[in-house]
Amino acid sequence: MSFSERWLTPGIVNVGHGTRILIYSPFLYNEAVERYLGVMETATKRGMEIVVHTLTPEHRNVRYKEMHRRLIEKLRRAGVEVRERRNMHEKAVIILDGENLAVYFGNLNSLSKYKGKADYMLKFAHPEVVNALYLFLENLAVESEREAVE
Repeated sequence: MSFSERWLTPGIVNVGHGTRILIYSPFLYNEAVERYLGVMETATKRGMEIVVHTLTPEHRNVRYKEMHRRLIEKLRRAGVEVRERRNMHEKAVIILDGENLAVYFGNLNSLSKYKGKADYMLKFAHPEVVNALYLFLENLAVESEREAVE
């Protein structure tokens, strides 16, 4: 069973109104995005906030620029906030649901690579660890964008 089947879909489906989910996936691919689009749209309509950090389609490492652009638009139409980044490499999923906190941190692009035997995501659920990783990733997003401009 893949990370997405075991953790990502249930993480989106089983949380309540006011939950915030942040997905850091530099690359987007049809199969992975399409698999979760309906679940994400339902969740955002229920009052959940989903934020996806991904590379801007113009980034030199994005191979399928037009597909990446289309997938960003599909996510936005589903109610997902997409933050296009000029520089990023982090891969993580953060679920902030009141006292039910979790961070999945590893090397899997959760909205790009659907299956893979060598990829991993480590789960952290201790509130202090979750908050520390959340702050680290949010600060990294700000700093990496600042560096991309300079």
